[in-house]
Amino acid sequence: LQEILQVERRDAGWGMVQPISVAHTFSSVYYTSSHKGAWRYDISSRMTPSIPRGVSGMVAKTADENAQISFEFQEKLPQRPMRLQIFCELHNSFDILWVSGEDTVLIQPSLKNVDLGHIEALIPAFDREFTLMCQKSAPSQSGFIFHGANLLSVEDSGLVYHSLGVEGSGYAGILNAELFSTQLSALNPDLIILDFSVAELNGRDVLGPFTKKNISRTIAKANRACPNAAILLLSGQDMYRGKQENMAVTEEYSALLHEIAKEKGCLFY
Repeated sequence: LQEILQVERRDAGWGMVQPISVAHTFSSVYYTSSHKGAWRYDISSRMTPSIPRGVSGMVAKTADENAQISFEFQEKLPQRPMRLQIFCELHNSFDILWVSGEDTVLIQPSLKNVDLGHIEALIPAFDREFTLMCQKSAPSQSGFIFHGANLLSVEDSGLVYHSLGVEGSGYAGILNAELFSTQLSALNPDLIILDFSVAELNGRDVLGPFTKKNISRTIAKANRACPNAAILLLSGQDMYRGKQENMAVTEEYSALLHEIAKEKGCLFY
């Protein structure tokens, strides 16, 4: 989808990458992450957050001043300087050293605007991989809390596609994400696609008692953060249990989403 859309509207950057190795969840087919040092994590499939979560659905936290996290893409990215946005906690944060090959960029979260919830730096062109390394430069710096990194073109034109979320996390995962609205607003999307069919229906023969309420509250939360964005509700298509038995609840779920889309003025597929 990203490739198709960017052919139509021009490539404005890769978009968000997530700390998937720290969070022990499945990897993207387009990139992998790895890490060193002592990290804690939380993910949106857990009902009670232990660390405030944001738009990526996962968060990594470290007090290890030598910790680092790396990202490697399966294919080379276009060779151009980029804007790097790091979604993180800014107060008392370690400095971050962006490293790729011989190139380094020092990023100092504690010197940035706390209200933004992310920091931005210009990074040089790189082939496939980069590393974010913690670096303590002041006694007040106590750790690094990382939600994800956003790779954007220097020119503010074209299309960016973010693919975010955690396996097993439904609409409640967004409702329990304290920093979701601030970070979604910073991404400033034109279209928000909500697709939680597998998480909402897995193992069910009937819809959960709070399904409609959670979907409606999620739409309201997204609307408050980005009032000009369109919202697309995506229904699961044919789903099978053990690849044999058709899950009839999928039809009920599709009808519910269609009903909510009409009530809330959303798109529906």
